[in-house]
Amino acid sequence: MEPDDAVDEKSPEQATSTIAKKIGRTLRRIRLEQGLNLGEVSKGANVSRSFIGALERGETDIAIGRLERIVDFLKVDLVEVLGYSRQEVRFNLVPKDDFEVVRDTDGVSCLSGRVVGTPNTVVQLSLRPGAVLDVPLAAEGSITVTVVSGTLRVEVADRVFHLRPRDCGSFRAHNPHSFANDGKTEARAVILCTP
Repeated sequence: MEPDDAVDEKSPEQATSTIAKKIGRTLRRIRLEQGLNLGEVSKGANVSRSFIGALERGETDIAIGRLERIVDFLKVDLVEVLGYSRQEVRFNLVPKDDFEVVRDTDGVSCLSGRVVGTPNTVVQLSLRPGAVLDVPLAAEGSITVTVVSGTLRVEVADRVFHLRPRDCGSFRAHNPHSFANDGKTEARAVILCTP
């Protein structure tokens, strides 16, 4: 018997709400974006493969407990699953007051904010000439750096990259990394950390 195998026995028209159909479509989109098959999600979330398939096709409703297990396995926010709509314009604001100080000393200003409704973190980095930020910004996922002004030296593992304004680069966060300003003017960058 597959885990948590019960599927609603009503006809699809009776069983499924509009919200459940949207949830199913959203879960399918996320699953495919992550390159996962139904079996992998079934095993990881301890929900039967047939149930996940029925949910994605809009043929059944879902209990909150099952939904929590699925979104936990997919590592997405429940808000994203419940609020996603291709027709709806969404803007996930990170107000300046919601940024936390990572470091604000020795010529380094590093602020970090979680983008609501996503698993992403955005970092605002300012380095005065000669300043260095050697605190890892993330332990896993990817880090994408875009220089806004000045020049930025980015060290990733044993490699050194020099970025100028509008240069952009990305690397895996598990690599040791640091940021430095070897220039004569302040360097500013926006950094996106994604799981």
